[in-house]
Amino acid sequence: MAGTASNGARGKWELLRSTPADTSDPYVISARRRLARWEEVSAARLGIGERPFLIQREEYLRIRSEFEGPDVTLLEIDASNVTTEEDFLILLGKVYGFPEYYGENWDAFLDCYADVVEADDSPVVMALCGLSNFCESNFRTFIRSVYELESITESISLFRSVIPRKVINLYPGDWSAFSGLADSDPG
Repeated sequence: MAGTASNGARGKWELLRSTPADTSDPYVISARRRLARWEEVSAARLGIGERPFLIQREEYLRIRSEFEGPDVTLLEIDASNVTTEEDFLILLGKVYGFPEYYGENWDAFLDCYADVVEADDSPVVMALCGLSNFCESNFRTFIRSVYELESITESISLFRSVIPRKVINLYPGDWSAFSGLADSDPG
């Protein structure tokens, strides 16, 4: 299966590279638009560490303006009431407006999320503020949930026929209390 995903992704990139600039192919036009908008946002990612972006609240406030603009969807989420994986999945479903049948598990998230990332061209920056309560209540489940979200976010483009819009998940908070999660002095 991994080989199929890799071949599919390689085929998408080859199609984009080999298609003339004046193409009328809606797939190529949409994919190029998504990639161009991503380039506008990607420079703002510099200097905030590696995924997952567990950044200090002050660092987020410093870089937030770099993500604001008409070509970027900035979602600032109060996640301070999240203390379980189920809470986390419910919150994500509400944020993205998943349908009523959303099953609040990672498989259901993947199914619904795929539609969200293909629904628009503008990149999404989602800042999940206040997750320290979740981290404190169940560290292992918190880490697993964050890495599951990051894994789905990062890999979705390999399994879809359309190059999706890009999504950055930021986790601003006071991570200095959790040794090893994020540097207390980023940058």
